Amino acid sequence: MNVRFLAIVSLLFLYTAYKVTQLWPSQRLLALLFTGLLFFFMLGGMFFYRHQPLIFNAAWFRVFVWTGSIVMGLWATFVLLSLPFDLLSLFVSGYDRTLGDGFNPERRTFFRGLSMAVFGLSGGFASIGLWQAYRGPSIKQVSGGLKESHAFLDGLKIAQISDLHVGPTLRKSYVSEVVSRTNALEADLIFVTGDIADAHADSLAEHLAPLGLLKAKHGVFYVTGNHEYYWGAEDLVASLRKLGMIALINENKVVTIREKKVLIAGVTDPTGSRVPGHAPDLKKAMQTHEPVDYRIILAHRPDVSVLSEQMGADLQFSGHTHSGQFFPFSLLIGLAHQYTAGIYQRGNLTVYVNCGTGYWGPANRFGVQSEITSFTLKQTGAISA
Repeated sequence: MNVRFLAIVSLLFLYTAYKVTQLWPSQRLLALLFTGLLFFFMLGGMFFYRHQPLIFNAAWFRVFVWTGSIVMGLWATFVLLSLPFDLLSLFVSGYDRTLGDGFNPERRTFFRGLSMAVFGLSGGFASIGLWQAYRGPSIKQVSGGLKESHAFLDGLKIAQISDLHVGPTLRKSYVSEVVSRTNALEADLIFVTGDIADAHADSLAEHLAPLGLLKAKHGVFYVTGNHEYYWGAEDLVASLRKLGMIALINENKVVTIREKKVLIAGVTDPTGSRVPGHAPDLKKAMQTHEPVDYRIILAHRPDVSVLSEQMGADLQFSGHTHSGQFFPFSLLIGLAHQYTAGIYQRGNLTVYVNCGTGYWGPANRFGVQSEITSFTLKQTGAISA
């Protein structure tokens, strides 16, 4: 097991134990046991399924993973909201010691009460986030991506699905609703920009099947994200090809639209480097002997835009960030990614980052609604929910 992962989990466990003890100071041993139970529910489903894939459709497993997902949504919100106050507590304690006051029981009582208030607030946020995750994605209307020289594509409609994460808690009914809402857009092109699944392909056949109903005039195109490589990317890609998707593994397809040639290229995620033939290669992905009039890049991670611009791409569709997925992570996502959600201009390249059509881990979308993007090519850029 990854040493870094174990170190992070251990630190989070210790901090969680501290918070539970703070809320329940008279029962320290029970607080520690309760912390262990929390982590068992949050992480246990992943370990069970990896070792016994056949349990995927078992009723007890579905209850278990849903419980863990809901608990994780509350826990993550509480931990992140608590950290600033605990840092403040450490500062105040240090200040007391410099004054020679030593231990201050009144302040400890105050910070315990504050933690209880934060826990209550976190419960409210997580409950709303659970409802927002459950109700599924909204349609986000976006326009832009054209220079005057590309006016021949004006009005072309593209639908984008990203980060669907079909798996233990996101199953057939959710996928069917996504397909229905996407097809209702009557798009000319549909792009699926990675992280489509979080389970082995043989467990997901029934749940991925609705994706075979996606319809677009010029095709449904797919590129891998990082999560495919955690669950057997080659099998997942093969399954999606059988469903009619055009999977672009460092390759492209030139499509004739309105008597003009449009190159649609897909580059794999860097995590694919562990699979032969799946290491990202944007240069290879864009190579063509045909003269083309417009170049579109599909790349799971938005930071590929640095190379996309250099190589003369006109438009890039990405996902990956989830825009933080839920508050307060949504406030921090900008520390990890330059482009987090929405439409951006990088020189001659227009970049669009989808917030995610599903969710990963916590069933929580508080403050960051999941989306299906309806992108209309126009010479002026605008966004509306």
